[in-house]
Amino acid sequence: MARKKHKNIVDLAKGLEEDQAFTRDLASHLGKRRLVHNLTAMRAAKGLTQQEVAAKMGCTQGRISKMETSEDLELTFASIVQYAQALGLRLEITLTSKDASAVDRVKHHAFRIKRETDFLARLALADEKIADGVARFFDEAAFNLLHMLLDSAKKLPEPSEEPMPTVEVDTCGVDDLYETKEARGRSSKRSARVE
Repeated sequence: MARKKHKNIVDLAKGLEEDQAFTRDLASHLGKRRLVHNLTAMRAAKGLTQQEVAAKMGCTQGRISKMETSEDLELTFASIVQYAQALGLRLEITLTSKDASAVDRVKHHAFRIKRETDFLARLALADEKIADGVARFFDEAAFNLLHMLLDSAKKLPEPSEEPMPTVEVDTCGVDDLYETKEARGRSSKRSARVE
């Protein structure tokens, strides 16, 4: 018997439990712990224990444990800021409309990328080495962003009438700038069919 792959724990619960109310309750509970889950995952990714985070925050390990098992709304803003600082992170808050569409959120982040790349371009004015590094980063970022978009486009349903267009990108020798085995194995001209 082939094992079914599940996208997430809620998907798994749908297959295990006949009672759909259980699945809805689980999804609701997990939704209320999204921030807590992300904070805990970031702590684990940094290889820090609750005790180490507590020491950096000047509190007990029990307080960290309580934070990591609570719901998002139970956290104070101050505790989130302190926790983030203990992990060596900077807290940024984005407020969006409740009815913001996925397109609106992508546009928001695209404009944020534009502000940050403009900042890097201004930094590059001061020094030729910085300018070279920023130019290399821009090449790499453009290539990666295009590949992310193409990867998402491949997940679109098949068109009913015409096939999707072929996208061809000239990377202007980006591969020559990056000395990696992967880069050396690629040509400088790429094309991808969105299927």
